[in-house]
Amino acid sequence: NGTQIRRFSDRLKSFVAAYTRDVVGPALEVAAEGLSMSGRHSVRISDNGEGVWFEYPSTVENTVGYLASEVFLEFGGRNVIDPNESHEIAPDIAAQTNDLDYPNATVTVLSPVRTFWEKATLIHVECHRRRLSHGPERISRHWFDLACLAHHDTSRAALSDRAIFEDVVRHKTVFFNASYANYDHCLDGRLRLVPDEDQLARLESDYETMRTAGIIRDEAPEFDSLMESVRDVEIEVNRQS
Repeated sequence: NGTQIRRFSDRLKSFVAAYTRDVVGPALEVAAEGLSMSGRHSVRISDNGEGVWFEYPSTVENTVGYLASEVFLEFGGRNVIDPNESHEIAPDIAAQTNDLDYPNATVTVLSPVRTFWEKATLIHVECHRRRLSHGPERISRHWFDLACLAHHDTSRAALSDRAIFEDVVRHKTVFFNASYANYDHCLDGRLRLVPDEDQLARLESDYETMRTAGIIRDEAPEFDSLMESVRDVEIEVNRQS
């Protein structure tokens, strides 16, 4: 029942908060002390313990305020980690330099099929929350991510896997529900991926700022094309419901 779910969710959140405060934060502090920096680093943990910021001095002048000299780490005890895949990753700068060895890592990541539905439901909630009318800073990346997935084989795989879609909706309804979320609309042909007209201007402004700051590649689509791709996904998902 609802009371049991809240208690279970609170226990998970408490465990995460204790872990970031007692393990992650101190480990970052120790590691940072061993780095050669011309300045002072900072480790900050959010009140709920689900966010950790590692701020560090940059070796170059930061002329774009949108891009901060910090890494944001998100933690959660209520998130699903299946299905997942293993991928090898390397720093982006490795492709821009010669005769330098960079560390690679094999990491376990969430399957892009589930990511597709996680992004779609997140956007659905944002369209209902009306947050875009007030302060959409750094949120347009979710629409960009979904549009990229829509042009990838991931889209076809996700659209044919309704079981994962239903599982994402069920999980979010249990652990991340809100009065404005309308998760039930996702599965009955009322998924929303395109904001109201009065919110589009602010979303476009954030997207253009993100492009100017270099957060996304130069070949990123124009905003109208981006929204057209997302709208096509919305129409197809609702058609299948």
